Amino acid sequence: MEDEFREEVTALAAQKLKNHTENPIVFYGSSSFRLWETLQQDIPELTCLNLAFGGSQIIHCIKYYEELLGKTQPQKIMFYCGDNDIAEDIAPEEILMRFQSFLEKVDRQFPEVPLTFLSIKPSPIRAEKLDVIQRTNQLTEAFLRDKPLRYFLDIHNPMLENTAVRPELFTEDELHMNEQGYSIWASIVREHLGLEAPDLVENN
Repeated sequence: MEDEFREEVTALAAQKLKNHTENPIVFYGSSSFRLWETLQQDIPELTCLNLAFGGSQIIHCIKYYEELLGKTQPQKIMFYCGDNDIAEDIAPEEILMRFQSFLEKVDRQFPEVPLTFLSIKPSPIRAEKLDVIQRTNQLTEAFLRDKPLRYFLDIHNPMLENTAVRPELFTEDELHMNEQGYSIWASIVREHLGLEAPDLVENN
């Protein structure tokens, strides 16, 4: 496998792992997490450690597991990847197999740490692949169902309007989200983590 993310992963490990706080919520995966610049602001009650990198596929998350996620002591793991697998025309069944291989590593090292798979988002640039994305999400949700401490979190459907993608949630590249898109994610992730809505927190 081409070592295309070597420089970024090395820098990420040096910058974020050396002095990271114990028991953070680790966000691991591809650029939809990497570009979530307001992540800690959106979840200020908890310590977040963002170890997402580049335009990674699940195979890259497996490759660099020991250098990144494997070096942490996570309280919880949030995982977002698969977008770029879809872009490479990887079949939903193969994407699921990749995720299963990734999860095997997590299960061996962190069997008692909750892991959440965020569903693959519906971006305008991949609107023609919406059926493939949804099939991948369905397979992953079914695979995780009833697995202890392993969760599927639907961010896909809340980003649709009458089954159609919403361009206003994305930047000009039609792939990565803008502030409005991330606000949807923040609300869903906060609820999943058992946190109150921000306005309620401010009023307490």
